Amino acid sequence: KQIRIKVVNPAVTVATYTKADGSVNKIFPNKACLRNLTYSCLIYVDVSCAMAIIPWNKAISSTFHKLCDKNETIFTQKVFIRKIPVMVRSIFCNLHGKTKKELINLNKCLYEGGYFIINGSEKVLIAQEQPANNYIFVFEKLSHS
Repeated sequence: KQIRIKVVNPAVTVATYTKADGSVNKIFPNKACLRNLTYSCLIYVDVSCAMAIIPWNKAISSTFHKLCDKNETIFTQKVFIRKIPVMVRSIFCNLHGKTKKELINLNKCLYEGGYFIINGSEKVLIAQEQPANNYIFVFEKLSHS
């Protein structure tokens, strides 16, 4: 027997949170900050499993693909992979596409974005440069005249 597992159709939701009763609701950045929540989205994929019985002496890969393409699928299921933080004002943010008036009503600055909210705290990614190893760098100190 040969089993083939396919993972296809990744799907990412907009920013959501799960209530105590299990219901999933949209969330906006201010609410995540006020409730000490992570402003995150959910990632799902479709997993399908197919099984084929192949004679031992046959070429496994080509025979298997022919048999599995004959709808010998055991199951197909949407599977939750993980929650990941959403960057504020990205396409997965619930503020994306809102007008200036709507942003003002949601108590959001028109120009801010590009940060994450983790456990209610705003976090920013900062790029850091490191000098290359095994190279000598010489800098002249400028005199203050």
